[in-house]
Amino acid sequence: MCGIIGIFGKESLEQSDYQAVRSGMDAMALRGPDAAGVHDGAGFCFGHRRLSILDPGSGKQPWVDSASGVVLTYNGEIYNFREIKERLRSRGHSFVSSCDTEVLAKAYVEWGKECLQYLNGIFAFGVYDPRDDALWLVRDRLGVKPLYYHCSSGRLRFGSTLKALFAFPEVDRVLDPAAVWHYLRTIRTSFGKRTLLRNIYSLRPGEELWWKRSSAPATRTYWQLPAIAETDKSAISFEAAVEETRAKVDAAVGAQLISDVPLGGFLSGGLDSSVLTSAALAGGASRFGTYSVGYKEKGFNEWEYIREAAEYYEVPNHEIHLEAGNYLADWEWLSGEKGLPLSTPNEVPIWHLAKSFRSRFCVALSGEGADEVFGGYVGPTFCSIDYDRSQGRLGPVSQAALYRLYGTDKFLSRLDHYFRINSWMSVERLQEILNEDWYPDEREESVSAYYGELFQAAESCTTLDAYMRVHLSVNLEGLLNRLDTSTMAASVEGRVPFTDHRLVEWINQLPDAYKMSLLANNRWAELQEKNSFELIQDQRVESKRLLRSAFQNRVCSSILAREKMSFPVPFSQWFSTFLLEPFRDWMNDAPIIRSLLSDESRLALANSDAPDPMVAWPLMNLAIWQRQFHIHG
Repeated sequence: MCGIIGIFGKESLEQSDYQAVRSGMDAMALRGPDAAGVHDGAGFCFGHRRLSILDPGSGKQPWVDSASGVVLTYNGEIYNFREIKERLRSRGHSFVSSCDTEVLAKAYVEWGKECLQYLNGIFAFGVYDPRDDALWLVRDRLGVKPLYYHCSSGRLRFGSTLKALFAFPEVDRVLDPAAVWHYLRTIRTSFGKRTLLRNIYSLRPGEELWWKRSSAPATRTYWQLPAIAETDKSAISFEAAVEETRAKVDAAVGAQLISDVPLGGFLSGGLDSSVLTSAALAGGASRFGTYSVGYKEKGFNEWEYIREAAEYYEVPNHEIHLEAGNYLADWEWLSGEKGLPLSTPNEVPIWHLAKSFRSRFCVALSGEGADEVFGGYVGPTFCSIDYDRSQGRLGPVSQAALYRLYGTDKFLSRLDHYFRINSWMSVERLQEILNEDWYPDEREESVSAYYGELFQAAESCTTLDAYMRVHLSVNLEGLLNRLDTSTMAASVEGRVPFTDHRLVEWINQLPDAYKMSLLANNRWAELQEKNSFELIQDQRVESKRLLRSAFQNRVCSSILAREKMSFPVPFSQWFSTFLLEPFRDWMNDAPIIRSLLSDESRLALANSDAPDPMVAWPLMNLAIWQRQFHIHG
């Protein structure tokens, strides 16, 4: 993995542009501690920081193809680069290195933008093609690798992090109010292509940007998971799907074992990391070891299951036991490295996990994507059955059952129902605490419009499938960004086999019931007095059916049967203890807090002995971020 940065313009560059590229590279030193390089030409300059994983002795970037003059700056791994290399050799290409960078460059030279169809991997890259005098930016299909850009005054600037882009003086650090509203609503720092700052955009997963200097830049989606009606899904039997799923997961993990530096995994004691460990060992991973992290507070670690899994697989596992006391300093440091507020409180322990991991390994297998792909988020997605039952589908449901969970039994749409469960803070809560000028209708309307487009694209799907698709679009991107930030801040490459696009496409065309369903012998007609969360509490719902069944003989029985813990962090307790005084200081002193909150709500929060953590967490993140990067607006 690496850090990339660049600028491309209609006119010649200034000396300050070249200096900004170098400063942006310095801001990404931890993403690429092994090497740094710059290449410039007429109206463009590319920079690169390298973390050497394949062919450490060569593959320095930016890469220049000697025959065509094509220049590449690239972050990621192409797992099938050896197969592509042989195909290119058969077409007359020769190679001077053993790295995937050269293969990617020559694949573009040979096939142009059509080369994307051959790539299996995680990537974000920029290409300058002198034959067309054009810039090409690309982000991988699921959005594992980030890529941000800013366009003004006839120039486009891009980079792996916002912090790197801040090196360009033209990049204003002005809040995007709608994106801030979305962050408070959902705790997500990406809002479609928008970031928390105006005019700084994120290239979307599966998206490319092409700018021929004589025309205007344009983006295009080159990959999108198809929406499939339930009646059009595969008729394969569950038993056959189990066998095929096991083979595809093993293949996805096997493809990602390529590395010229030590490779290991993160072990949480849950199903996903156990499956990855099993598949890595089955794939012949040599000297494979694992690392685990947790807090000492009871209920906020999984040591019992972690130790059971490590013993079951006979892998050396290293435990990192964290103390709460250093959390604030680590939080501030990680936000400063990221260039954005944190999204979830567990970004800090993941960074600690990666730092310790780096003492022995450089590449980590991690389980992000399994829940979105296989149906693991029971509450956020299985709640769809409440909407269906309220519409007279599936079976009856009592008004009382719905009122207990939602306070109503009527929902305007899938979108309306989805946000009643899948929000960090409700509109009503925000209206209670924010200044009036921070909640005009158009801000919530912009959120509804974006999510409405996602639901519109899933109109032909069942409600459960639609909720899973939306989660795949918005939740997974946040988790992948969390992993990228936390691991790269420790100079570790995080790999996520469950996001292999071939695996994702395979699971997508299977029936809903193969992923998540009521347990056998339960009938909707008998469950009308229970809402979805009560059914979950009664353990009537089975999640990740395919994954559990596929690996039932390769995962501890206790781990197969346990409920998901979602990497818990006791931050709710902390805002009543050691984070309380710092929080009060931020409430009283931070300019963004005084702008966002009414005086009444700000003082109430500052004077509380137990501030609402759902309010305190995003507000304190915004305050820390504003101070670090001089954000205004």
